[in-house]
Amino acid sequence: MMADVERSFPQLRTEIVNLDDAQAEKPDSVFAVPTYVLDGQILSLGNPHREVFISLIRNALSSSISRK
Repeated sequence: MMADVERSFPQLRTEIVNLDDAQAEKPDSVFAVPTYVLDGQILSLGNPHREVFISLIRNALSSSISRK
């Protein structure tokens, strides 16, 4: 799914964090896996359908731009 996100939103920097890795920097908001986070805000818990997830990202980015 992250490959689809990277293709659809090349301006975003994506990172997959392995919570089992003791060296990994873990976002404070993550309490379940998978959790999808954008700018510190949880977009989704669990694996949403691709179209739903793309829509969530698009809406979050639009909201972020309109607040600036």
